[in-house]
Amino acid sequence: MSSMTQNAALVAMVQTALSLPFFFFVIPGGIITDLVNHRRLLIIMQTSMLLAVAVIAWCSWTGRLTPWVLLGLLTFVGIGTAVHQPAWKTLLQDLVTREQSASAVALNSLNFNIGRAIGPFLGGMLAGIGGAASVFACKSLSYVSVIGALWPIPNERMPQPKTGVTASSVISSIGEGFSFLKTSPILRGILLRYGLFILPASGMMALLPLEARRELGSGVFGYGALMSFLGVGELLGALGVGAVIGSLFIPGLKQRFSIDSVVMVTLVCFSLCILGVSQGNSMLLDDLFLIVGGAAWSVMTVTHQVAVQFCSPDWVRGRTTSFYMLTLEGATAIGSLTFGWIAQLTTIRESIMLCAVVSMLGILLIRRFPLTDDSSEE
Repeated sequence: MSSMTQNAALVAMVQTALSLPFFFFVIPGGIITDLVNHRRLLIIMQTSMLLAVAVIAWCSWTGRLTPWVLLGLLTFVGIGTAVHQPAWKTLLQDLVTREQSASAVALNSLNFNIGRAIGPFLGGMLAGIGGAASVFACKSLSYVSVIGALWPIPNERMPQPKTGVTASSVISSIGEGFSFLKTSPILRGILLRYGLFILPASGMMALLPLEARRELGSGVFGYGALMSFLGVGELLGALGVGAVIGSLFIPGLKQRFSIDSVVMVTLVCFSLCILGVSQGNSMLLDDLFLIVGGAAWSVMTVTHQVAVQFCSPDWVRGRTTSFYMLTLEGATAIGSLTFGWIAQLTTIRESIMLCAVVSMLGILLIRRFPLTDDSSEE
């Protein structure tokens, strides 16, 4: 976009085009997920996004790409992503046993973080060599690889929906989804706890560019280093968390410490790391804090996502996953805006310090809203 126009609003709208559809289409995506074959829905969504990105590549290659064409097609990709996400996370549970669920979620998180770490670097290299068209062309090929992985999965592995997508089934599914949310204190507690965690976590991450430039005096390079070390911590956390967390969720396999005890220790560790970032005056210290904080972030993500899956029956899992995703995106947007505004009124470090305090408050919710219903497991 920046190569086509210097209009800052249009450039900023690229991210809006990708993220805004999420708030309107993730719940419908969860409803559709519970009404159709998960594998088929994913193949349809991947194909639709492939076509949209291929059109962007073709328009860029032929010189027909304009800012509004780009925004329109990216909005279509954003809609596809929103519908795709509940089905993708639900598919993980279709393919593994309950004992393997946490490991599957951790592996999915690991793959995502690897892509987030090396994707911008590779994209920049491709753009420098072959222009934007080559980047979008390679992106379209990535959809082909996902479709190729989905295609061989036998339909027998997928839960068979009882009804198709009709007006009456959609309306009924909406009511059933919100009714389950209303009558499931476990699910409501999980979403509340995760939302309270993401608020300060996203606020801290949103303030890292300013931390690097104003407090550490290291500019763009320093921000890249901070994000890289946060990503390294997330990778390390995802590598080791799956089997351990899974054993704490499964009745009969629980160890001496409950899953909520692990989450409490992790939350304290994460909060102290944010506090360290707010007080540190060196790049090295901030990097070390972010490595540990990134690992803690992975543990929090895996535990809450697996908890949502475990408390949800098959017939409603797509909708509960969409509630989880909406909580994540909504808390990210609110947290970034809120703590950015606080930083404007106070200082960068005071705002990051407040992130640590708010994060620590999550401990107060652990006893009131456990991640598992122990009474049902005995």
